[in-house]
Amino acid sequence: MWVKICGLTDEAAVQAVARSGASAAGFVFAPSRRQVTVPRAAALASLLPSGISKVGVFADQPLAYIQAAAGAVGLDYVQLHGQETPDFCRQVGLPVIKAFSITEDFPAGKIKLYLMAGARILLDSGSGGSGKAFAWEMIPADFPHPFILAGGLTAQNVCAAIKFTGASGVDVSSGVESQGRKDPAKIHEFVRRAKHCPR
Repeated sequence: MWVKICGLTDEAAVQAVARSGASAAGFVFAPSRRQVTVPRAAALASLLPSGISKVGVFADQPLAYIQAAAGAVGLDYVQLHGQETPDFCRQVGLPVIKAFSITEDFPAGKIKLYLMAGARILLDSGSGGSGKAFAWEMIPADFPHPFILAGGLTAQNVCAAIKFTGASGVDVSSGVESQGRKDPAKIHEFVRRAKHCPR
């Protein structure tokens, strides 16, 4: 199970992720209360061991900015949360995770175009980082696998989410926070449970 801890902003959180066995660490460059600057993200990323992938989160930002940030931080993946097209994904130059909000007007028919562009797919609630889950049954029964699941995940519901949806990866931010800050104990518990869910 691929497990990403997103929205990292301080050394203690990064060190907790490094010790937790997580697959990936996420740094938010899009407007958000968890947004970090490129120099800050580079400093934090330098604390991660080589086995943990570094993911940068962007939304409708210029390709040149994304590529410059990716180079400065040493990103392994670029995660896109805006209206980026399949062609845009092809131009990034790194593996892309394209996020889609599961809503009533979810563009399920367009997913194949992004898969053909080489993107991995992430399904979210549409209110990223808010801690709100969406109704997992809204995922179309014939939705292509593998995909990453996000939105309202916690250590308490992650196994149920994985079992219900068949997701191959999970992405969490607010679900491992206490009083708006990353909680090392919650990070460790989330990763432990996600990695050892009965299948």
